[in-house]
This record gives sequence, C-alpha cells and structure tokens, in this order.
Amino acid sequence: MSRNESHTSNSSHNDENGSDSHDGTNTATIPTSTAPTATTQSPYKLYDFGIVNGQVTQVLKTEHGVMKNERIDANEAYTVQGTEVVKTETKAYGQEVTRYVDLDGDGLYAKFSEQWLPSTSAASGGTAPVTTQPLYDRGGDSDDHLAVRAGQDPALGGQGADTFVVRDWGHVTIGDFHHNQHDRLVFDMGQGVNSVQELAQRVTDLRWQGDDLVLEMGDQASVTVVGARVNGIGLEDLDVLS
Repeated sequence: MSRNESHTSNSSHNDENGSDSHDGTNTATIPTSTAPTATTQSPYKLYDFGIVNGQVTQVLKTEHGVMKNERIDANEAYTVQGTEVVKTETKAYGQEVTRYVDLDGDGLYAKFSEQWLPSTSAASGGTAPVTTQPLYDRGGDSDDHLAVRAGQDPALGGQGADTFVVRDWGHVTIGDFHHNQHDRLVFDMGQGVNSVQELAQRVTDLRWQGDDLVLEMGDQASVTVVGARVNGIGLEDLDVLS
C-alpha cells in the first residue's frame, strides 16, 4: 500500500468544524480510492449510515461502544460509491474529502482516508493545510502517508518509510515512529506555522514520559511519540508545513 506522492500546496485555513461559507469554486475531481489491504477495522470509531435510494440520510457514530447521531451540516454532502461512503465537507477555499469503508460486510464503516482539495482561489500564506494527497488511517508494509488527528487511535504506519501528518491542533499520538526506517513527522495543521523554528516558539514543554516523547503546545495541543527513546527521533525527521 505504497503512497509516495510528494506534498503539494496551497489552500486556506478553516477551523476543524468547517464553515458554511466558502470562496471560489473547487474544480478538482474527487479521485476514487483503492481498496484497503487491512482485513479488520478499528473498533474505536465505527459509522452506521442510513442509506435510502443510494442517498445517505442519517449518520450514527459508535465511539467506545456508545452510539450517537451525527448531524449532517449544510456544508457536508455524503455519496455512496460502491462499497464506500464519501463525505465532502466544503470549507473556505476548498473541500475536505473523507472516505469510509465496510471491510467485513457487517454494515458498519470505518474511516479509511482523508484528502484536502483546494479551490482555484485558494490563498497562500501558511494558514491552511498544504498536503493535498490522500492521507490514510492505517499503514501497511510499504511507505504510507497517514493522517494524525485528535480523538483517534494512535497512528500506526507499520513497515516502510512512513510519513505521519499531524492535521489537528489537539492532543495526538503516534504509535510506531521509527527513525531507522526513515519515518517522518510532518506538522500540517493550518496554523500559520511554517518552520521548525516557528513551531519551537509554540512549544511549552518537551519531556520524556518513560520511553515516550511528549511535546506540549499549551493546554490545547500535544504530540506524543510512543517509544521514541528506543526507536529514535530527531530534528532531521521533522517537517513543518502550516
């Protein structure tokens, strides 16, 4: 499951919850995905979509065994594409496309990937995601690009030279970073932070917690790299895009 495409840019920032208003017209075509190689899906978050005549009319999310109804906002659209459900969220200067798959045919879907598609009027300046290639929730045996978000399972890349892309200004965890496998840690949060030096200015604490490295940016954001003392990590492994 190799995804070696390079980073491309640019777009504009909007908050995690999206916005009903947007500028410009997105002319990008939403690409179809390839089938995931995993044979099991994470029980952490599962989705049950109410589908009537090929249209998604209801979204139920199960998290830690608790099910709740997810509102479909005015700037969100769901489509059914074969065995996948695709959510397109329109934000300022672009769209966030999220794909869900039902790997075992039980009617429950897990998030598979996400992708930022900037519009033709996307503004530059570092206050938006830069990465436009698909980011996956799970890695495999090759070089993978993974989305690292708050409120999700620790990101796992598996074997290969994996790129962990932090997309949230929140508390995130990377489960298997390996310096000797040429893994990379990329900050692409749309916060207007464009260099390691600028990121360092926001760091309020950097400490070892057992074998884990914890980087804190105030009370609202942190990155925990599990096993970093053993597996290694250095400044040469970091990229800061936005």
